[in-house]
Amino acid sequence: MSPCEDFQSVISPTPVERFASLYWEKKALHISRGTPGYFGSLFSVEQLDRLINVSFTNLGLFMFEGERVITPRLRRPTKTTLSEFYKEFASGKSICLRDMQVRWKPITQLVSAVARESGFSVTAELVATPPRSRNAGIFADSRSLIVLQLEGAATWHLPAGRFQPLASAQEGTSPENQEHAGAVSLRPGDTLYLPYGNAPGTGASGAAALPMVETGDGHALHLVLTIQRVTWADLLARTVAVASGKNVELRRALGFGGPLSVSGRGQMESRFRELVAQAFDSPSWKEANHLLASEHSRRLPILSDGHFDLLRHVDSVGLETEVIRRPGVEGRVQLYDGVVELIFPGYYYQAPEKVYLALDFISETRQFKVKDIPGWYTDQERIALTRQLISMGVLTFVTPPGSAPTPG
Repeated sequence: MSPCEDFQSVISPTPVERFASLYWEKKALHISRGTPGYFGSLFSVEQLDRLINVSFTNLGLFMFEGERVITPRLRRPTKTTLSEFYKEFASGKSICLRDMQVRWKPITQLVSAVARESGFSVTAELVATPPRSRNAGIFADSRSLIVLQLEGAATWHLPAGRFQPLASAQEGTSPENQEHAGAVSLRPGDTLYLPYGNAPGTGASGAAALPMVETGDGHALHLVLTIQRVTWADLLARTVAVASGKNVELRRALGFGGPLSVSGRGQMESRFRELVAQAFDSPSWKEANHLLASEHSRRLPILSDGHFDLLRHVDSVGLETEVIRRPGVEGRVQLYDGVVELIFPGYYYQAPEKVYLALDFISETRQFKVKDIPGWYTDQERIALTRQLISMGVLTFVTPPGSAPTPG
């Protein structure tokens, strides 16, 4: 079976268009496949101790006991050891590894694809639940979640009224047979989508109650994709940011004492309303959306491919050098105020407006020779631009210098 590598494979057989229109932010969805090895290419419990042991610290590692989150000792010489993790797991505690999108390449590839397709930032956490236990299934319940059941069977107990209705996407399932919030049985290969904010469940601490995962005689392993939603409030905030760049009055400090000042509140409120009207007098959807899109592109995970070793060959780039965009790198070109930007995962490249044609070609063309960059540039300018983009991790060599070309 081909690896799980994009959003469609995560929610298959439900089409992306159907998911977006019927389920996204509206209701939970349980996809039961009956294919235990469906997510087998992502991670397995046999790889868990190696991943824990390879890290110099225990940052991003937690344990769940019931709803309680336990932080292990982080650093040597007192760092919680692998043997201690074995003991805690055997005693009934779940192990949670956060930021799997930067720890494990198959998960990085999946998260990168989901983030690009959804338009939102996505993080991943892995949770291993021991046999005969009932512990929290996620680190925090404040975002929309997609749960991938990698191994073992588990029953998810959802807070009452929080995720309702819970639809089943099994083929042939009629509306009258849909599951509802409560106990949801997940088996290997299943997907569970839990939207954010359906109902206000609370726990003993006053925070939203967490879903609990209960296992039988075997362990369970699941991956949680946390979707950091972009809201209309985010877009409106960027609208104010754009307006403040053009209107100096929005950048002036509040009166002395600021929001804590008791005197002059009536005058401050009046001025506040005036500036709100100015900020939204002629809102720029294009510029505000540009800010959001740029932030999203920079947060996308970068796929590791040994690029450090190739940087020593940058000076060898010539007109006949054939280059290719690195795996997972998709650039967006924006022209703003006489400056062109190529925005890509983790960073951005800025240049004068005259470089727009070259950057647009590079963002649209996956593989090319340096001499093929179009525009009224000198050969040396083409070479210099390519060298810069290799140095920044946007491009790499099709055939690394000194290696034999791949037989055609």
